[in-house]
Amino acid sequence: MAIAARQPGRLDDMSSRFVSETYEDFVERLDAGELDSEEKKQILLDIYLEQLLEQYPQWENSKAWSVAGA
Repeated sequence: MAIAARQPGRLDDMSSRFVSETYEDFVERLDAGELDSEEKKQILLDIYLEQLLEQYPQWENSKAWSVAGA
């Protein structure tokens, strides 16, 4: 059985789970009405970004951040 080489920028199981859990948390808060302003949304996104960079510092130079705010 061949082991696939890790590709740069590809999500591993841990980072994929982080993204999934963060998305679910954001949607739940949005549905609950906790994020009723753009300012509150941005504050929460900034918190997620801080958590992400603590866990995955190699992502700091990722170009994906321009997509997150779109």
